[in-house]
Amino acid sequence: MHFIRHFIKYAMPCTLVALCGCSFLNVPQYDAIELDFQPTALNNEGVIAGLRVITPNFSEGGLWQDGEFTLLEAPDASPANPAYANPRFLSDDGVAVGRFGASSNAPAQVWVDFMVQELPPPSNAPELELQSIRAMNALGDLAGYALAQGELPVPQTVPVVHYADGTAEALPFFTPPGAAAPWRTFVHALNDEGIAVGSAAPNMTDSMISYPVIWEDGEVSRLPTPGFLHGSADSVNNLGWVTGSVHNNSSAWTPNLPFRDVVWIDGRMRQLRLHGASNSGRFILNDNGDILVNYREDLNDAGGAPYRVFPVLWRWDELLGRHFPVNLVEPSGLALPEAGNMRGLHMNNAGQITVAVFVLDEPSVLTEYYLLTPVE
Repeated sequence: MHFIRHFIKYAMPCTLVALCGCSFLNVPQYDAIELDFQPTALNNEGVIAGLRVITPNFSEGGLWQDGEFTLLEAPDASPANPAYANPRFLSDDGVAVGRFGASSNAPAQVWVDFMVQELPPPSNAPELELQSIRAMNALGDLAGYALAQGELPVPQTVPVVHYADGTAEALPFFTPPGAAAPWRTFVHALNDEGIAVGSAAPNMTDSMISYPVIWEDGEVSRLPTPGFLHGSADSVNNLGWVTGSVHNNSSAWTPNLPFRDVVWIDGRMRQLRLHGASNSGRFILNDNGDILVNYREDLNDAGGAPYRVFPVLWRWDELLGRHFPVNLVEPSGLALPEAGNMRGLHMNNAGQITVAVFVLDEPSVLTEYYLLTPVE
């Protein structure tokens, strides 16, 4: 009933607007294909990277296309040596990037035509070798961090873009006006035009204090947050639109100062308000301007468990110049189990979405994965 209530509450106003002759926002319907693996990336060609769990400590990494799951090369992998292929990113031409095994400290690997090769240091700047990858665009350019070289006023890693042609460049640190030293600066997303977004913070102690930042044309600047002190930019599409969150907490989260979901369009910040629910995951933004956000709805007045998790697709209406929310549970056509939840994982420019269906208290007992494809 909670899902249905949200669908009626937030999809119906769009229909009423249409009846008034002002706008028509199609509520998408989907064909659902069950996947026998955990999706980790989805490209614009409908290819999915993922992991097929064999044992609790061992998986097989591969690429799925048109119903066939093809394994990625992992020459030393075995149940006794869990150095399995673990793809985390996927370009539109099918190049996968990830690592062997579950360790986040493992060297980056690249799979081309399912064969593995270690990601080489940049040809123009070996010192900018990526230590951690945080984003990949459709062209195969990577964004992440390299270890700081030389002395900096604040010891920190260096935000870097590693291009598909093998070269790399360091992104400038953000320094607020009047600050004595550059802030720690983190890159979170990269589009095909070379625009990157992320966050900047004075230190690692005050985790709530951060600014959303954007790198464009070789310069870094703070995104405007009118009415809010802090925030972060999490994704950017090829239109230059940016999604993220803002808040007024200074040292610790407080219920009366909640985080707000926002989108920056042409530098102007707009809030995405879904009453009765709070953000429960990162933003996924495609080049159509659609935004996929996971929400949590508390099922009691005191907050906390029990609660539901569900994905909402904020669809862009060109005529009205704003986003409208659609709860994906109903149009997906999936029958959720009792106490079942759904979480959106990925979305591409064709509107395809990967989702996980699970029981909140026992995600390891029942987790099913699906690819949702819009019905024409």
